[in-house]
Amino acid sequence: MKVIYILIVIITINTNASELMILKKACNNKISEACFELSILYKNGLGVDKNQTLAKYYLVESCDYGYKQACATISDINSTSYNIDFNKTK
Repeated sequence: MKVIYILIVIITINTNASELMILKKACNNKISEACFELSILYKNGLGVDKNQTLAKYYLVESCDYGYKQACATISDINSTSYNIDFNKTK
């Protein structure tokens, strides 16, 4: 799991298309940390266009896959900082 985390940190700092694909593939394979990192990338526009809908989608996926920090983030932000209504989707 540490190898995946190191890869995610590197990708977050310097995101390009192939690295983004790696994160998306990892998320599709239910690696919750990858989904969480994707939510951060899309929320902040790091290496991708800002997209609050995708930020929310990946955050919820991460929580669904068991990443407690994602679940806590959803609870803590109560949709305010993501500017998304968490009650409408998924």
